Amino acid sequence: MIYFEGQNAQEFYARFNTVDSCKEYLSKIKWTNGFKCVKCCHVGCQIRTNYDRTCNKCSYTESPSAHTLFHKVKFGLDKAFIICFEMATTTRSLSASDLSKRVGVTPYTARMFMYKVRESMKSSENNPMDNRVEVDEFVVGGKEDGKVGRSYHSKKKKQLLRLS
Repeated sequence: MIYFEGQNAQEFYARFNTVDSCKEYLSKIKWTNGFKCVKCCHVGCQIRTNYDRTCNKCSYTESPSAHTLFHKVKFGLDKAFIICFEMATTTRSLSASDLSKRVGVTPYTARMFMYKVRESMKSSENNPMDNRVEVDEFVVGGKEDGKVGRSYHSKKKKQLLRLS
């Protein structure tokens, strides 16, 4: 299975420029080890149009986006992929209103899908960090009386050196 390993937006947009390319990618990832029906657990299937799979035994049809983050997305998988890409690669804060303008959905839709993505990215806490954890820089202090906004000037700034 070849996963997408692009490093920039141009490669991403070239790879996932249509809904079909997104469905193809999801189906390859989802059914790498073959299709197994969720209703009757049968392993035989036939591929239908749009990369859907239909069980040979009970005729249950499953789409590549079923039981995933993209389940019942009303605005197109290509737009959903772009939102996920932007959220995963942007280092600055990303507002739903800006993203909605760029993708072409309503701000409410962008906000709700971004919430769904954040929830899926949240740690399950099954693999906590062990041993020693090193931090490069942090600020000690909290809200200051009479000051508005972030004031890093008077707060104690600590820098730790990495031990190699």
